[in-house]
Amino acid sequence: MSSKEKKIAAAAEEAKKNKKFYTKCIIFIVCLAILVAAAAVINSNLFNPVIKSTALEIGGTEYSPAEFNYFYRSAISATYEELYSYYGDLTAYLLDTATPLSEQVSMYGDGEQTWADYFYNQTILTLTSLTVLYDRAVEEGYTLSAEDKEAIEAEIAAYEQTALSNNYESLKQFLALNFGDGFSVELLRDIAERQYLANAYAADLNDSFTFTAEEKDTHYAENKDDYDFYTYHVFMVGSTNANFSELETDEEKLAAAHDAAVEIANAASGAQFAKNVQNFVSEDSKAAYEDETVTKYLTQGLSLSETYKEWIIDASRVEGDTTVIDTESGSYAILYVGRDDNHYPLVNTRHILVSAVADENGVYTEEALQTAKAEAERIHELWLANPTAEYFAELAGEYSEDAGSNANGGLYEQVYKNYMVTEYNDFLFNQGNQPGDSAVIYGTNGNYEGYHVVYFDSVGEVFSDVLADGILRQDAYNEVMSGYAENYEVAVGEGMEHASLD
Repeated sequence: MSSKEKKIAAAAEEAKKNKKFYTKCIIFIVCLAILVAAAAVINSNLFNPVIKSTALEIGGTEYSPAEFNYFYRSAISATYEELYSYYGDLTAYLLDTATPLSEQVSMYGDGEQTWADYFYNQTILTLTSLTVLYDRAVEEGYTLSAEDKEAIEAEIAAYEQTALSNNYESLKQFLALNFGDGFSVELLRDIAERQYLANAYAADLNDSFTFTAEEKDTHYAENKDDYDFYTYHVFMVGSTNANFSELETDEEKLAAAHDAAVEIANAASGAQFAKNVQNFVSEDSKAAYEDETVTKYLTQGLSLSETYKEWIIDASRVEGDTTVIDTESGSYAILYVGRDDNHYPLVNTRHILVSAVADENGVYTEEALQTAKAEAERIHELWLANPTAEYFAELAGEYSEDAGSNANGGLYEQVYKNYMVTEYNDFLFNQGNQPGDSAVIYGTNGNYEGYHVVYFDSVGEVFSDVLADGILRQDAYNEVMSGYAENYEVAVGEGMEHASLD
């Protein structure tokens, strides 16, 4: 058996054992621009597959090499898009498919799994999930609506536009060069139709589960350490800091980093420092360790670093507690601020963003800020003359510079604490505002500085109930899907040799 055959067999066996299936990857077009970019940077040898050969057979459904390639590339593009949002340019990662993920991005894979292994396994899982859901949809009589068919044709047209804008002669050429000679426009349409039916069934299945208030309360209470949100400040003193360059051994440098972190932690005098991240570390300390940064975190327990999770979630922890935790690369000085049990109602809100215009140096002058404020106040006055949600939505569509909400009347639903910028968050949660209240407030993040016209629309469900319901629903969905998938064997066919796995 060749090394490639061994890899395929091992991955197929792993896929058959994995009984958790998700629908998150079952979408028609993941991200066209990213997919094209990924196709350009992946080390892929373009191929001439045997069109009628079978790369995979899942529960009696056969998938050609071209179909496998389509979903394999979609797995790449989805991962690339996700990682790009965190790290920026990832060309090196995606080119180096043979390097273990543990040496690149630890959030993906384990052990010696490579990018190629990861993408292969994701493709198997996606195709298995698609097959199961599509079969169930057909069995229960699901059909495409007129709207579905129109949407599919619109997406194929968008695909064609992407192909032409990337200098392909036609959509047919684009599909053949990226997914193999067996991939046609008709196959693209067929995949889309299967996905639409599968998604419809998945959505209905997910919506079919209901849980009582008692079930949600009990589940949350049993898992509160994972579901609660924690606020804390971290200052990392690395052993490679220039202050320790004259020390000879790594042990001496680590000890010096520990002592520095202890000094910083001891200097924090309780709650008065817990309100302002800048005060956790003195200006002298920040100057002394100029390569280091102090960071304020708001993190759900599920996502806490294992390095300090046990200390953070300790039930005895109180505002102002500090500690020092040593690692192989230095020491963390940590300040605990607080814990939120999420027992509060979510908020539905609308806003209109008026950004200030930065000067040629990227600076927002006082004059620019005042101009933005005056415009926001003008819009607010317009709304006050007809203070309805409908008119606010109309004004948001006309004036708001927030591309994420202006097409939706400025609406954000189910907003939880600290999701919005500080000033907006305070309006929603810290000032006792009620549905119908409005204001003009300042706001800024790394992308803009300016003013918001904000409107408190209504309150929603209690956040803790939403979190518990989501996990219970996911568990129920996975259990049902596991049962459906028990008889779906994954068999690798000879056509896999024609698939692009590098």
